[in-house]
Amino acid sequence: MDGVDDFARRARIVTAWVIVPLVIAVSLKAWLYPPPPIPISLANGRYTSSCCGTIVLNNGQMTFGQTTIPYHLLVIKADLLLEVDGDIAVRSNGAIVFKPGEQQRAASFWRYPYRPTGFDHYDARSKPPDRLTLWSEDYQTPYDFAIAS
Repeated sequence: MDGVDDFARRARIVTAWVIVPLVIAVSLKAWLYPPPPIPISLANGRYTSSCCGTIVLNNGQMTFGQTTIPYHLLVIKADLLLEVDGDIAVRSNGAIVFKPGEQQRAASFWRYPYRPTGFDHYDARSKPPDRLTLWSEDYQTPYDFAIAS
């Protein structure tokens, strides 16, 4: 049994000498070289919906109806999100409403034919989005906007 025990001990030592530096190197790379920020112009465009009208995104300014509000983009996992300082939602009559000071709600970007789900992530760093999804005030109904060509 000495041969088996000796082999197992050596395997653990070799594993520690290989795995530990590898984990440290990967962690340092992620910390020292984070991915570049998403340019605010990535989402620029005119997004339309048959039920809800048009949303125009232009370098950090979102315009719908007579309302213009600032927004910023963020990436969580691989999903591109639009966030405003307040709540933005769609009412049952199709009107887009912005409530400043309320809990933030993010809108999701995606590319057709993919949908934002827990499994299929749209990689925001590879291609600009062509769809935007806002949610109803009760978070039950998605409202999709497609970029106008």
